Amino acid sequence: MKFKVCCLLIGLPLASLAQTIIPAIASYKFSGLTSYYHPGFLNDNGPQFEIYFPLNGYAGIGNDFIKLNKLVSALDGEQNVQNDILDHPENFKNSNRIRMNGTAFTILAYYVPDRLRGNWAFNAGIAERAEAGVVFPGDLMRLVLETDKAFAGQSKRISNIDLNGIYYREFFIGGTRKIFKRKNFSISTGGRVKFLWGIASVLTKNASVDFYMDKSAKYIDVNSNFDLYTSNILNSSLNPLNSNGIGMAFDGGVSFNLKDYTASLSVVDLGGIKFNKSLEHLQHSSSIHFEGFNPDEGFKGIKDDTIFNDLTVNRTPDRYKHFLNPRLNILFSWRSKEDDKILFNRTLVQYSKHRAYISLSGLLNEFRINELSNQLSIGYTYNWKDFFEIGPGFFAGGNARIGLGCMASIKYRCFTIGAATSNLFPLVTKLGKGTDISISSLFFF
Repeated sequence: MKFKVCCLLIGLPLASLAQTIIPAIASYKFSGLTSYYHPGFLNDNGPQFEIYFPLNGYAGIGNDFIKLNKLVSALDGEQNVQNDILDHPENFKNSNRIRMNGTAFTILAYYVPDRLRGNWAFNAGIAERAEAGVVFPGDLMRLVLETDKAFAGQSKRISNIDLNGIYYREFFIGGTRKIFKRKNFSISTGGRVKFLWGIASVLTKNASVDFYMDKSAKYIDVNSNFDLYTSNILNSSLNPLNSNGIGMAFDGGVSFNLKDYTASLSVVDLGGIKFNKSLEHLQHSSSIHFEGFNPDEGFKGIKDDTIFNDLTVNRTPDRYKHFLNPRLNILFSWRSKEDDKILFNRTLVQYSKHRAYISLSGLLNEFRINELSNQLSIGYTYNWKDFFEIGPGFFAGGNARIGLGCMASIKYRCFTIGAATSNLFPLVTKLGKGTDISISSLFFF
């Protein structure tokens, strides 16, 4: 049995999109990672044992309404940038989203038994994961900034407001099995069970704003309500050793293989965590009268600012369940026929020179074929004598809308190192609304 130990080092990126042009999709050299995102994937090139050690990670932030450099500056507290954003409410969409996510593998193992080669594969590991998202409607911003007089004389309710975040640890184990094979066509299916250890959470359950704008658009009366549940946020530190909730999740997928073509479909992160420790339940209801926003004066004419006076904090153990964001992943790929090569260590290897892929990924509860919240990626890689690999990638959709990226790797003897990014624009120019970057290394023994 061939033994292969892999150490993947992925640097923390500036922002993430939908985890598309990472080595798991752009290259066949990372079977364990491919299997993590596509549980039905089965590597039948040969028996192998892959172990991914720390540091493995992927993290970032993306949005759909402003350039990334401005967003980062605003979050860093740059007053001029914040005022510039508020001075241009036309930049805000009907639904404005800021999403962050991160994954760091403590360990990940992918094993293909020798005697079951091409028919079975197993995977297991531990991963640290964090996700956060803010959603707010453009009507709310135009209302607050008193720039849209179209609301004059109207009453309206705004409800698609969300603030959600979760940090947890998952212990997972799964397997893949080939269930059908005839000539050059085969089908494999796989699944994974995840035991979830909740560390911290913030969850909006009810958030709405009712407003009335004066007919002359001189003032606005606003009634707001929200319920916010937190665990290990307000009264505790983000100690990764704490366990404030437990839960389970499941992944599943299927892959179809015809000669050199592969199609994979997967649904991941079906489940949630029930938080039962370090709980806070924030309830708020207020009525405010104000006359708009001025960058120099701030909010004007506020006569009844009860945002904090009407804030009720329930310290009773209001347990709640925080569901994960299930994601649908679809992958089509092609690779050229394998060539033979004698490597530096005089071992014979087989490799494919060319590979092309199309990937579609999106949140299951928002998935629409024509929705820009989904991300479509197209890429190609060229493998030169199994020594140097390089290729471009293009994506459309997602929070960042559009981008051009690339990946490259180099291999010498028992060592491989590679890097990838989904979007070069924010890295080399001031364009783009999101990006990511990864660095990976691989050792063979």
